[in-house]
Amino acid sequence: MRTIAMAGWFGMLAGATLGAWGQAPVAPRVVLVELFTSEGCSDCPPADQLLRQIDGKTAAGTLMIGVSEHVTYWDRLGWKDPFSAEAMTQRQSGYGNRFALDSVYTPQMVVNGEAQFVGGNGKALQEAVAKARPVDAAALQIGGLKVDGDTLEAAVTLGGTVPARGVELFAVVAEDETTEHVLTGENKGRTLAHASVARTLVQVGKLRAAGDAPGGIRIRVKLPAADAGTRRHLVVWAQEPGFGRVVGVGSQSF
Repeated sequence: MRTIAMAGWFGMLAGATLGAWGQAPVAPRVVLVELFTSEGCSDCPPADQLLRQIDGKTAAGTLMIGVSEHVTYWDRLGWKDPFSAEAMTQRQSGYGNRFALDSVYTPQMVVNGEAQFVGGNGKALQEAVAKARPVDAAALQIGGLKVDGDTLEAAVTLGGTVPARGVELFAVVAEDETTEHVLTGENKGRTLAHASVARTLVQVGKLRAAGDAPGGIRIRVKLPAADAGTRRHLVVWAQEPGFGRVVGVGSQSF
């Protein structure tokens, strides 16, 4: 897991002051921060920057695992985002229904499936992370990760208490960092940088209780093509059905 212990937040994040939270304990809580974004959206770069600043960092005993999910509906408006995928658009639509929104929008952040707000708002992120219910009661671990050609395999275990309705397991193959020079559209002429960019997002299983799979669930994920030397990692989380609360999340580089 890509963890950097920090004494607190990072001063001014995207124009919002985030106060120090104190020293991180040895075993931090873990929360999932999803960013729905697009390179065709001129309001998105500050949110991309915020995710880059907090992804894999620990503040006040909370480890933040970020996932950048590029949606497709901006693609017809001047710039085709090379990282956009319909799976991300569909996931955001599911959250739109879950939060009873009039429409989806970018940039949007969702923390642990419990809170949504305009991406790039550092104060809202701080508040959402602080309010996120602890997820260590259903600690998720990734082990035995191996890559065989274009397939990734890993064992996922979930310990502790699982919600009564069970959980759905999702897996993302993400590129650690990406940059793109935008030629057209609202961000024409800008070079944009992203962190933890989801290239594959799939549901890989379900659990009704922590003991359903004593040895863990063995997952298989098809790997997207990547340039030589691209650094990638796997993110897996357990989420209550219907885009509910995320109760466990883990990450491992490969």
